[in-house]
Amino acid sequence: MIDRIKIIYLIAQNVFKASLRDRVMYGLLFLSLLFGSMAHLPFIMKELEGFKGETPFIMAVEIGFVFIVIFMFLIVVFVSLGILRNQLEPEKMLLILSKPISRGEVLLGINLGLVEILFLNWLVITGGLWLTTFIHTRQLNLNIFLGMGVIFLMAVLFLSLIITIYTFIPSGLSGLLAFLVFLGSFGVANTACLTRWINYPLLLNYTKIIIKCFPRVVPLLAVSMKTLGMISIEVNFVVPIVHTLISIILFNLVAFLKFNRVK
Repeated sequence: MIDRIKIIYLIAQNVFKASLRDRVMYGLLFLSLLFGSMAHLPFIMKELEGFKGETPFIMAVEIGFVFIVIFMFLIVVFVSLGILRNQLEPEKMLLILSKPISRGEVLLGINLGLVEILFLNWLVITGGLWLTTFIHTRQLNLNIFLGMGVIFLMAVLFLSLIITIYTFIPSGLSGLLAFLVFLGSFGVANTACLTRWINYPLLLNYTKIIIKCFPRVVPLLAVSMKTLGMISIEVNFVVPIVHTLISIILFNLVAFLKFNRVK
């Protein structure tokens, strides 16, 4: 058992090191910090004070929030697809599987390595926003890491969805399909009224199952924004986070089963 864990760890570290050589990732990381530097504006531009009745701190967090969400998802897409194509190419797989390593261990190692590099990117981007607010307010504001942690969890879910689709469609199309699923999840909250028009019980049950499998993007964003102090409405923290954790497990389980069946 310990040997199998060590193998998975070594694969994860190899993926992590390979990701560190990705120039696209560094380009996106640099752009995220560049755009994120706009969070300084509410503190230094007097005409923005009181804009929309918000404090400079909240305005800075809102600016950082937007760019962190955008660039975290871009990093997930470009880094994960590059690594998956590189690590799962047939020639390399034949070489790896010639050793006492199973397909499941390879996929799990790749997944963990990508989560590790994703966490590093999230830490740098979020740390940049936190440093900006600390410089101007001289307060720790650790809730920034807590609130943006929900965005990291969402990014891990997005990564799991990409890997799952990639095991079925091993191409760049998997990233596009994963993005469309996330985009479609914005309408999940309004699907209850649509299911009322379905008069066939079997079709209705399948529809409800499919809807439940969609990521809870809107509630997760609400949890993050509530934690950051951007909104004041009441938000259920438990349900979307638990749903996301279960979805991550299920997506990876599907990917594991599909990848193991490949001949």
